[in-house]
Amino acid sequence: MVVTGVSGSGKSSLAFDTVFAEGQWRFLESLPAYARLLSEKSVRPAVDAMENVRPAVALEQRNTVRTARSTLGTATELYDLFRVLYAAAGEVRCPG
Repeated sequence: MVVTGVSGSGKSSLAFDTVFAEGQWRFLESLPAYARLLSEKSVRPAVDAMENVRPAVALEQRNTVRTARSTLGTATELYDLFRVLYAAAGEVRCPG
C-alpha cells in the first residue's frame, strides 16, 4: 500500500489508525478464542466498508537511517538473524 499527500493531510492516520488497525483486528479474529484472550485488545476502526484487507505488519515511523547503505534488514535488526540462519542452514554448491 502506498499513501501520498501533503504534510498534515492524515496519511499516517489512514495507514496506521485505519488500514493497519483493520488488518490487525481481522487477524486477531481469525485466531482461536484462547489465543485472542492472550493478545492485546484491538479496536476495530469506524469505517463504512473495507475490502481485501490482509494481516499486516506496521513499522514504527521514525528516522533511524544510520547510513545511506541501510536496508530494511539492518533497520529491523533482522539482517544479523538471517546471517546466522544462512550460515547454519546454508549449503555450499560449486557451479559446473
